[in-house]
Amino acid sequence: MNHQHIQSALAMQGPSMPGNGVFELAGATPVWMLAHTCRTPGCECRIAKIMASHDGEQALLRYQDSFHEAMQGGHDFALDASADLILFDLDIDSASVYAMRGTAPLDLTRHPAIAEVAKRIDGEVLESLGRLWYCGKGWPDPEEAALRSPTIEVKGWKPGQRLGWDEACYGVRMDLYDIDGVTYDAMDFYCPAASFACEEVIIHFDAPDGIESPGDVIVHLSGKVDMDPSKKGHALLGRLWDAYRQRHTDHLARLSRRYQAMKSVGERIVLKQPAVSHKVGRNEPCPCGSGKKYKKCCATA
Repeated sequence: MNHQHIQSALAMQGPSMPGNGVFELAGATPVWMLAHTCRTPGCECRIAKIMASHDGEQALLRYQDSFHEAMQGGHDFALDASADLILFDLDIDSASVYAMRGTAPLDLTRHPAIAEVAKRIDGEVLESLGRLWYCGKGWPDPEEAALRSPTIEVKGWKPGQRLGWDEACYGVRMDLYDIDGVTYDAMDFYCPAASFACEEVIIHFDAPDGIESPGDVIVHLSGKVDMDPSKKGHALLGRLWDAYRQRHTDHLARLSRRYQAMKSVGERIVLKQPAVSHKVGRNEPCPCGSGKKYKKCCATA
C-alpha cells in the first residue's frame, strides 16, 4: 500500500476532522459539536470536552478559543445569557456521558438535550475524537504510523493466527461497552495472509479479569453473521452485538476497510522479540512463546 492509498484508507476510517475540533453531526436537523481533548503530553485522560449547538458552526466558533483555553486550564467556562449551547464530557473509549467534570455517567433520560446530541456521536465520530486526542498531544496517529511502517512488530503473534486490529495498528481508541456494570472491549480479528480470502472478521468481546467472555460474533463481509456464544453468554452476546451495531451503524463498510488494510500489511507483520535474560538456558522454552527451545528459536536470530 503506497502513501497515497494509506492516507485514503485512513480518511475513510472516520468523518472529516477539522483541526479546530468542530464536527457536523448527522441527523434530520443539523447539530454542530466542538470537541476539546487534553493537550498535556503526560496526561492519559480520555475525556473529550464537548460544546454543541443547533445554531450552526459559527455559534461554536465564536467561543472556540475561550473554550479550548478554559478546558485545557481546568477553568470554568462562562457563557453569555443569550448562548444556546450544550456542554458535557464524553469518554472517547466507552462513549459514556458525564456532566462537565462529573465523576458518574449521566442519566440521559433526565438530560434530553444532551441525550439528543450524544445519540448522534457514532463510532466514526468517536474514532475521529481519538485522532484528535493524539493530535492534541503532538503525537503521530498510531494507525497511520503502523500502516506506513516497513515492518509491524506484534508481541506473541505466530504466522497462521488471526490478528487483532489493535495489535497491528495500535488503534486510536478502545471500543468499550458498559453492560450491567461490566465493561467489555470489542476487539476485531482478521487473517492477515493476503493469499487467504476468508472475507470474515471475528468480533471478540473481551471481559475483565475473572469474568468469562460472552463469546464471539463472526461477521462475513457478505453480510452474514454467526453468533458463537460462551456456555452462559448467549443473551449477553446478543445485547453487546446490538450495542455494537448501534454505535457502528455501517459496520460492514468499517470492517471491510480494515480487512483490506490488514491484508495489505500482512507480509510486513513480524513477531516482536522480547528482551532475553542471560538466565534463559538454551534448552529452556523460548520466552517469545513459540513453544520451541530457546536454542532453536530466538537464540539463532
